[in-house]
This record gives sequence, C-alpha cells and structure tokens, in this order.
Amino acid sequence: MTREIITEIIENFKQQKQCYSRMLDFAGEQLAILEKSQGQVYADEIEVLLARRNKLLEEINQNNRENRNLQQRIVKELGVEEFVLGQLENKLESEQYQALKEQISNLGKLLEMISEKDQQSQELMQQAIKSKRQKKPRGSSRQASQAYKQSKLTRE
Repeated sequence: MTREIITEIIENFKQQKQCYSRMLDFAGEQLAILEKSQGQVYADEIEVLLARRNKLLEEINQNNRENRNLQQRIVKELGVEEFVLGQLENKLESEQYQALKEQISNLGKLLEMISEKDQQSQELMQQAIKSKRQKKPRGSSRQASQAYKQSKLTRE
C-alpha cells in the first residue's frame, strides 16, 4: 500500500511540476510585456495573463490538496511525525525515495524561478507607477493660493 501511495504522490508532484512550468512561462510573458512597455502599462495584456495565472493557480491548489491528503495517509501508515524527506528516507525503497526527492527539488527550483520573475515584474510595475506620478504636474500650495486669489479678484 505504501508503495502505491508514494507513487501517487510522485505523480502528483509531476503534475504540479507541469503546472508550475506553465506558471513560469506566464511569469516570463508578464515580465516581457512589462519590460517592453518602458513605463507604459499594457493593462489588457497583463489582465489576460493574470486571469490565466489565476486559473492555473486553482489547478495547483487542487493538486496540493490531493497531495497533502496522500501525505497524511503515508504519515499514518509509516508512523512518522510528518512528511519530511529525512523521516521518510529509511522507510521507503531507495528508488522511490530518490524519485520523491528529485520531484521536490524540481518543484523548489521552479518556485524560486517564478518568484524571481514575479519580483522583477513587481519592480517594473512600481517604476511605472512612480514615473506616472512624476509626470503629473504638481502644483504647490503657493500656486493654489495664487490661483484662488486670482479667481477671487476676477469675481470682484
């Protein structure tokens, strides 16, 4: 039974890897749009990408829930405290342990890459917001006061 559950967990991680690979592609597309925009925000294109990412996130969340359920079954079956590689190493066949370790490592790398691209996108969006704020004409309180006085004089 343990072998089958571990196989299911590994397959689930593979599905997650595919989802996260697509998420990385979307993050890359988003970054490319922001880089080419040079301060201009392509809201429609970004909105479409964000919708795709949200839909994909739903699939990822479903996979995560399924995986956690499988992990809980393994924890009970093997009598370990939690689903941690260090606790599983001596309880699993070497081949399954290595496959599990590899999938977890792959997911970690993908998540790191997605995070980096998202951080770069965030920085570009913040720069775009700052540049828009700087381009807006700002009036000083003195200018506002003078305009008020001017309008007052023209009414008298």
